[in-house]
Amino acid sequence: MEKLLAQQIASKSTGKGKGKGKVRNANSEVVEQPPKRPRLEDQHDLRPLTLAIGELSLETSSKQRLQTGGLLRTCLTPVLDIFKEPLQVSESSNYSDPSLNSVLTWTSLVLALCKASLSTGASEAQTALQAYAAEQPDITALREAVHFCRVVTTYDSKQVKVQFWLSETLNRPALAVQHILVQLGGEIKYGPPPKSARERKVASLLAQTVR
Repeated sequence: MEKLLAQQIASKSTGKGKGKGKVRNANSEVVEQPPKRPRLEDQHDLRPLTLAIGELSLETSSKQRLQTGGLLRTCLTPVLDIFKEPLQVSESSNYSDPSLNSVLTWTSLVLALCKASLSTGASEAQTALQAYAAEQPDITALREAVHFCRVVTTYDSKQVKVQFWLSETLNRPALAVQHILVQLGGEIKYGPPPKSARERKVASLLAQTVR
């Protein structure tokens, strides 16, 4: 063991100051090491990779928006007192649990529409919504059915934007909510949702890199 240790120390000391890529083995023979792979430290070398990642990110985001566009219901309605509680619930969301946020917002929206004083044109939809609300003893069980729900004011605070994406099992209450929102003066928006802030940022940075 001492002999092996001495050989290792000797090999380490005699190897100092020698040419790159060469080391000495236990028999003091010079052994060529394989060349190291060059690092991609140059910005010019990273440019194609950066562009490719950015383009792939935008393509993936665009496909996702198109896919969910037919499933996500969006309605713009006038600012009414009915939406006071759903707005508060949606704005006070805990970002660590987006699934629960959507369930709580959906529940708040349903209860608000159930209690609201509506016109006769929305009475049938409200009755169906009240029956649905009475059948939900545990709202946490809705995690599997409520994929997304958000109630926010638009950037100019002149309208309330209601968005929800539910499974087919909740199609009836979804139609009831949609009908009531239209009766309240809302307008259903079709087509894919707009680009997210992150998608716009990637597109902007990608455009700057291409220049």
